[in-house]
This record gives sequence, structure tokens and C-alpha cells, in this order.
Amino acid sequence: MKDKRCLDYRKAIKESEQQLLTLERRQTKALLRDRMRFLRLLKSGECTSQAQAGKLIGLGLRGAEKLWKKYSQGGVNALLSYPYQGRKEKISEAQKQQLKAELAKDQSQSLAQVGQYVEQQCGVHYTTPGIYYMLKRLKVKKKTGRPVYHDKDAKGERAFKKKLSHPKKALW
Repeated sequence: MKDKRCLDYRKAIKESEQQLLTLERRQTKALLRDRMRFLRLLKSGECTSQAQAGKLIGLGLRGAEKLWKKYSQGGVNALLSYPYQGRKEKISEAQKQQLKAELAKDQSQSLAQVGQYVEQQCGVHYTTPGIYYMLKRLKVKKKTGRPVYHDKDAKGERAFKKKLSHPKKALW
């Protein structure tokens, strides 16, 4: 005889077993995948209690109870919300665009100079590695210095460039 105190999870879980399986397979984060597996185990009848399903995904009784409470209050969407979002950036989108425009001018030569610019314009202090990772997120490529002869003749260079309208054609 079945215990009348047990909840019939097949009826309590609104989604079909197939929907839960596709949701489980679609998740890229292991935490969310385990949550969908927990529901699927209960829905399929593979596990008859929250404790059994929790044990199969590596949770204790209390953790399984919390998952069930979250599902019963908010549905699948509550279980699919990822709790770890990370920190928000110190500078705004507008400030990022301003920084990109400044970097396009080729005024700053080093990470330290970019850091000084950000501190002056945005009022936010970044360490040198912090500037490096911010520029990496912004997909700004490294700029390498080009060697220039110290006694370069600027007038001679301009005159040379004026003579050659098509440098490749003139050399051959």
C-alpha cells in the first residue's frame, strides 16, 4: 500500500519528461543541468522522494528540499536562473566608447598611460593588470612601437613621398 503522505511528483511537476530532458541537455552550466535532472528523476518515477533524487545529483536532504521549494514557488524558470552573475564593471558603456575613441587616436603608448587616462576621465582607479583585462574585454589589440631613426630628415621624407605617386610602380 502506498503511503498517502507522499507527493505524486508525476502530477505535481507540470512539464513533461521529454521537455525536462531537452531543458537538461540544453544547459551549459552543471548546476542548472543538475536541477533539471532532479525534476526529471522525480517526474519519471525513477526516484520516489526528494531525498533519493537529491542523492543522485549530489545533494543532501536539505538541499533537495530547497530545490523543490524553489520549483513549487517559481516553476522551471526559478530553477533555471543562474545565481552567480559576477561583478558589474567600474566604468559605464559611454565611458568605454570614450576610451575606445581615445585609443584610436594613438596617444597612449602603455597600459600605465591608459590607466592614467581612465583615472583622470572616469575617476576610477584600475591596476595595470586590470587595464590589460579591460582592454582584452573591449577587444583592443596590442600596439607595438615602431623604431624611428633619431636623426630622421622630415623634409627629405616628404619630398621622397611626393615624388613617388605609386611606390611599387616606381621601383620596377
